[in-house]
Amino acid sequence: MFEQNEAMWSRYLTELTLGFHIIFATIGVGIPLMIALAQWIGIKRNDPHYLLLARRWTRGFVITVAVGVVTGTAIGLQLSLLWPKFMEIAGQIIALPLFMETFAFFFEAIFLGIYIYTWNRFKNPMRHFLLLIPVAIGASMSAFFITTVNSFMNAPQGFEMVDFIAIQLKTIATLFTLNKKHFSSNSKQTPVVTDKKVSQRVNKQTFIPSGCEMGGDRYLVPN
Repeated sequence: MFEQNEAMWSRYLTELTLGFHIIFATIGVGIPLMIALAQWIGIKRNDPHYLLLARRWTRGFVITVAVGVVTGTAIGLQLSLLWPKFMEIAGQIIALPLFMETFAFFFEAIFLGIYIYTWNRFKNPMRHFLLLIPVAIGASMSAFFITTVNSFMNAPQGFEMVDFIAIQLKTIATLFTLNKKHFSSNSKQTPVVTDKKVSQRVNKQTFIPSGCEMGGDRYLVPN
C-alpha cells in the first residue's frame, strides 16, 4: 500500500504536520482582525456583549497560537532532519525569509501576551485596543514571509547555483519570484552543478534533494 522508502515516509510525516499547522496558522492570521472588530464595536457602543465576544475569541486565539507554535517548530525540525540535502542547498536562499517569519511571530506573540494580561487594566480601553494592532501586523507579516518561502520552493529563481553554492543573489526576485530568467540563459532548466567531477560524485552518492532531479552531467532544479 505504501512505498517502503525513506523519501515517501518523510513526505507522509511532513504532510501530517503541515496538515495541522496550516489549519491553525491560517485561523490565527484572521482572528486578530475579528477580535479587533468586536472590541472596537464594544468600545464605541459601550456594549459588554461585544467586549465579552472579543475576550472569548482571544482565548480561542491563544489555543491556535499554541498549536501553531508546536507544529511550526516540528516543521522546522523536519526540514533539517528529514530534508537535510534540500536545506543544504535551499537554506542558503530561504534563510532570510524564514528568519523574518520567526521574528514576525515573536513580535506578534509578545504583544499578544501584553494584550491578554492587561485586559481591564487601562482606564482608557482604547489603549488596550491599540495593542491588537501589532498583533495583527505580526500575524500578517508572518504569513507573508512563510508564503514567500513556499513560493520560492515552487518557482526557485533570483540566484545562480554553482557547485552547491548560491551566488549573485537577488533578494527581491527571490522573495517575489519576479525574475523569470533566473538561473541560466542557456538552459530551460536550472543547472546547479556544472562541474563533471562534482556531478559524478553526486551520482555515486545519489545526492538528490527533494524537488530536484538529475539530468545528464548536470544537477537540475525543474522550473
